Amino acid sequence: MTRLRAYAFAGCSNLTTISFPQCSYIGNNAFENCYSLTSISFPVCSRIESYAFLDCSNLTMANFPVCSYIGKNAFYHCHSLTTVSFPVCNYIEDDAFAYCYNSLTSANFPECSYMGRGAFAGCHNLTIASFPKCSHIRSYAFGGCSSLTSISFPICSYIENEAFANCYKLTTISFPVCSYIGESAFRYCTKLTSVNFPVCSYIGSSAFYGCYNLTTISCPQCSYIGSSAFYYCDSLTTIYLDQTSSVCSLLNNNAFSYCPKLTSIYVPNSLVTAYKNHSQWSYYSNKIIGI
Repeated sequence: MTRLRAYAFAGCSNLTTISFPQCSYIGNNAFENCYSLTSISFPVCSRIESYAFLDCSNLTMANFPVCSYIGKNAFYHCHSLTTVSFPVCNYIEDDAFAYCYNSLTSANFPECSYMGRGAFAGCHNLTIASFPKCSHIRSYAFGGCSSLTSISFPICSYIENEAFANCYKLTTISFPVCSYIGESAFRYCTKLTSVNFPVCSYIGSSAFYGCYNLTTISCPQCSYIGSSAFYYCDSLTTIYLDQTSSVCSLLNNNAFSYCPKLTSIYVPNSLVTAYKNHSQWSYYSNKIIGI
């Protein structure tokens, strides 16, 4: 058999073992609610459709060496899943691994270029996420991954709203080519200590809200900062906006509210006066320093 149709084994709650060595396609909901499945391996399967393994709550291992596409909610709520192997997968749809919350610790997708909304949301034990070819992180992709400590997205240029919200254990982040950070993208990343976005031009509202261990922000080319962007960043002392060609647009002067330790906002020497006279930046005029 080379193709499994939609709902082929859905609800087979006592199914423990499957063998489809020639199967190249798994249809929608094919193994939904197969609660007794523990491991699966499809050596030639290239496409998994939506909800294919939804609520396979005892599934621990998924091995798909040639799979390039994972549909929406394909492994949603497979909360015993510990190991996933998709070495050539380049497309992950919305909520594909959402709420695999008990055992999944690592997400390593070396060829993935697209990741949908909430792809790994609520994976509470996920510690490592490596996506060297992913250029766009959709909303809430890793939201609520409360154990996430290490992320690698070297070519990511766009981070959507709440992408890493409530990732409490992230300590440092570096996105060398990211130009856009959406609203609440890193909200309540409470262990985050430093932020480096060398080419970022846009920081959305509440992007780093409640990151109370954050001490340094380096966004030298930023041209827009939304309201409450760094609200309640209690430890923040230094901001670098030192390579801007014009005054960075500040939507509201509450962007740095409740940042009691903020002492230095570095801007280009040629723009110091413009910053101090700006309708919003003037609120921080005593902290603006030219370099």
